[in-house]
Amino acid sequence: MILIKVYGLDQYVVGNYSKEHTANLAKLFETSEDEILFYAPNSYIFHKGVEQTSWNATIEVCLPEKYHPLQANVTKYLVSSFKLFSINLHILFTYFDPHHFFEHFNKEYPRFIRDDNLVKVENEEISEEDIADENKVYTGNVFKDFNKKKK
Repeated sequence: MILIKVYGLDQYVVGNYSKEHTANLAKLFETSEDEILFYAPNSYIFHKGVEQTSWNATIEVCLPEKYHPLQANVTKYLVSSFKLFSINLHILFTYFDPHHFFEHFNKEYPRFIRDDNLVKVENEEISEEDIADENKVYTGNVFKDFNKKKK
C-alpha cells in the first residue's frame, strides 16, 4: 500500500488529482493502481497565524521501504503535477517496514467502489401531500406515556 496524504489543498482537487494521476504514479512506483490510495482531509496550513492553504501544500507519501530507490522520480512527478494547485510544496516520504502493515479485504464485496459498480438510486417523486404531511406540527402530548411501566 502507498498512501498519499495531501494537506492544505481542497479535498475535491485531490479527488480529481487521484483520478487523473493514479495510473502514472503506479507506473513510477512499478506497482498496481490498486496499491495507491489518497487521503485528503479538510485541512488548513498556517504559518504565524496566517492561513497558507493552496499557497503552501504538504504531501506525505507513506510507503514500504522497497520503494525508496524510486523516490527521486516520484518527487519530480509530484512537483510537476501538483504545482498547478499550490505555489509551494513540501513532500515528505515516510517509509515503513512491511511487517507492520496489515490489510483485510471482504471477499463478498469489490475492493473499491468504482463508477461501474456504484448503486444508482432513482429519485422517488414526492407528492405535494407528502410534503404537507411532513411539515405538520405535532400538537399532542409527547410525554403522555412517559411514566407508564413496560410490561
